[in-house]
Amino acid sequence: MEILKDLGIDPDRLAGFRDPGFRERFGLSSSCWFDSKAWAHGFHEVPWKQFLDKTPLSDSGKRELFELYTTRKNYLAGIDEPLKALASMSWETYIREKMGLGDLAVLFSNLYATDLGGLGCDALSALSGYGLGPGFFGVGGDGFYDDGGMLRYGYEPIYRFPDGNRSLARHLVKKLLPDALEGEDTMEGVFNGELRYERFDVAEGDVRLRLRSTVVRVQHIEGGSHVVVYYATPDGSVRSVTAKGAILAAWGMAAKHIVPELSGPQRAALADYHYGSALYINVLLSHWRPVAEIGAFEMYTPGGYATWMHVLDPLRVGAYHPEYHPDHPTILSMFRYLTKPGHSAEEQMKLNRYELESKPFEEIEREVRTELERLLGPWGFDAARDIQAITVNRWGHGYIIFPHPDVDAPVQVRGRERVGHISFAGADAGGSAWSQAAFQQGHRAAHEQLALG
Repeated sequence: MEILKDLGIDPDRLAGFRDPGFRERFGLSSSCWFDSKAWAHGFHEVPWKQFLDKTPLSDSGKRELFELYTTRKNYLAGIDEPLKALASMSWETYIREKMGLGDLAVLFSNLYATDLGGLGCDALSALSGYGLGPGFFGVGGDGFYDDGGMLRYGYEPIYRFPDGNRSLARHLVKKLLPDALEGEDTMEGVFNGELRYERFDVAEGDVRLRLRSTVVRVQHIEGGSHVVVYYATPDGSVRSVTAKGAILAAWGMAAKHIVPELSGPQRAALADYHYGSALYINVLLSHWRPVAEIGAFEMYTPGGYATWMHVLDPLRVGAYHPEYHPDHPTILSMFRYLTKPGHSAEEQMKLNRYELESKPFEEIEREVRTELERLLGPWGFDAARDIQAITVNRWGHGYIIFPHPDVDAPVQVRGRERVGHISFAGADAGGSAWSQAAFQQGHRAAHEQLALG
C-alpha cells in the first residue's frame, strides 16, 4: 500500500472506473456450461442447492458437487501434521480417496487448479488445493469461505486495475522517468498517456531504463565488495556495469543460469522451480448479443477448450469511455491452461511448453472458432460473421509450480537466499504468480541490500 500511495495510485478510486450495476442492467450472471447445450446461471453467486437444481445433472451428480462445494468435514481428522499429509498426495488423490468423490468433482475442481495453480488436480499437490479450492474448509484452508452460510470462492481480487498490471508498470515509469509518459501524473493521465520510449534511456538521466538489453551474468568482482552485471545488447555485443550490489528479479529458472556463485543446495532449490503454460486469448467481436441472450458475463466450461471466459465490463477512465451495449463491439477473453493428464507434473510442463512453442496460430484459431460456435452458436453466434480479430498470448512461464512442496523448508525460501551483494526478487521468489508477491519480494530484497550499507 505504501508503494501504491507513493506512485499516486488510490485503490479506493478503482471501483469508480467501473459500472457496478451493469450485470443487473443487462441481466448477466456467472454461468456454467453443461454438455447438453445448457447454461446454468448463478455459479458462485447463489446457494449451491439452488444452482445445482438449475443444472441437467443426475441426482447423484448433484449430490457429488453439493458435497464438494458445501462440506465442512475434516477429512484428515486425527492426522498430527495435516499440511505434510496434503503435501504428500495429489489434489485428485485427496478428492477421490479422502473425500470419496469421483470424476465430476475432479472435473469441477480443475477449474480452480488450472486457473490459480497452472495444472490440473492430477499434477498439483493437495497442499496447493488447501489454499485454492473446494473440500479443504474443514481442514483449515481458506480457499472457500463462509458467507452467510454459503461457502464462496475465496479468490477475488481486492483491487483490479482496468488494464491489469499495465497500469502498475506505467505508474512506475511515470515516477522514475516523468518525461517518458505524456500527460498528467494522475490515475487517468497515466492510463491514457502515450509512452515516449526514446526518453527511457538517456545519458543525463538519474535513472536509465534499458528494455532491449538482456542480463546474462551477475557475479562479484575479486574481493567481493562489488558486483558486475554483464548484459547483451541488440547489436550482439556484451557490456558490463559495476555496482555495490544488485537485485536479480528474474524467474528462478533464469537466475540459476545467470549467477555462477550459487551454492549447490541453492542451485538445486532453483532447479525445483517449475512453470505452467497457458493461452490468454482475446477475440474481438462485432457485437456480443448471443452472450447477452444467454444471460452470461463470466462463462465457465469444465473440461472445455478454455475453462473460463468473459466479455469485458464497462470502463470509464478519463478520456477512455467506449460505449457498452450488446450490439456494440467488445473483447471476449478466453483462458486455456495446458495440461497432459497421465504424465508427471514435470513431464506435463515440458510437453505443454513444447506445444505452446510449436503449435501454429492457424490451429489455435480453428479451435477457438469451433469452441465459440459450440458454446454460443445456439444463441445466434456465427464465427465467420461475428469474429473480427483474434490475438493469442502464449504464456510459457506464468505460474510458479512446486510439484513436491516442502512444508518445513519451502523451496522458494531456499532459492532466494542472498549471495553476497546479490539479492533475488520476483513473484516466484515468494512462491506465487501474483503481483503482491512481487511487491513483497522486491521490498525484502531492497532492504537486504540497504542493510549491507
